[in-house]
Amino acid sequence: LVDSMTKICLEFHIPVKVVSFGSLWRLKFTEDVPYSDLLFTLMRYKGIHILDGFPCFVTESNTPVELKAISDMFKESIIELIKGGFLLPDADKSVKFVRPAGFDVSPVAGAKLGRDGDGNPAWFIENPEQPGKYMQVKLRG
Repeated sequence: LVDSMTKICLEFHIPVKVVSFGSLWRLKFTEDVPYSDLLFTLMRYKGIHILDGFPCFVTESNTPVELKAISDMFKESIIELIKGGFLLPDADKSVKFVRPAGFDVSPVAGAKLGRDGDGNPAWFIENPEQPGKYMQVKLRG
């Protein structure tokens, strides 16, 4: 399992390594990566119970089919992060996590970054009709 996942990390040039000792293993980011927790969220969505920063264990009860599924879901998750723009190749062919475009700079003066009703990142400005309340900035696209 560790060898398979390590090959995936090297194949996609991602700043992740699989550290292990005996039956204990863990994914470790080798760089500070924004949104790195999305990797673990995607893997959980795909049926692999894994938490960021916590160790995983392989036991004799794990079958080769289960271990392959972990590796396959890891690879699928990496590919989805690349397609979604969270992992982008840089000039030297390595891959780095980056913030999605449009959220580094405020679209209007005084706007504050927050979350909309669905939990997605959004910009807000103070509502002039309701002091102390904010309204979402709707960007035209």
